[in-house]
Amino acid sequence: MLAAVPGITLADMDAATEAKLADVLQGPQRSAGNKARDSWRHPLETLKFFGVNQAMTVMEVWPEAGWYTEVLAPL
Repeated sequence: MLAAVPGITLADMDAATEAKLADVLQGPQRSAGNKARDSWRHPLETLKFFGVNQAMTVMEVWPEAGWYTEVLAPL
């Protein structure tokens, strides 16, 4: 869908952040149920789109069950 919208590009994610995020996504702090949701939620692609990196402070509004908290907190 994004490919069909001209002018939208993904933000660059530095290699160190991408490697750390890949480790975090498989980490023991994440529940099996939340890991199973990754195939639909696309966390790596989503965070790349927003340009998230390790130097940022990110606030999750209405974290509910904490799906993104499990992903973002270890970064």
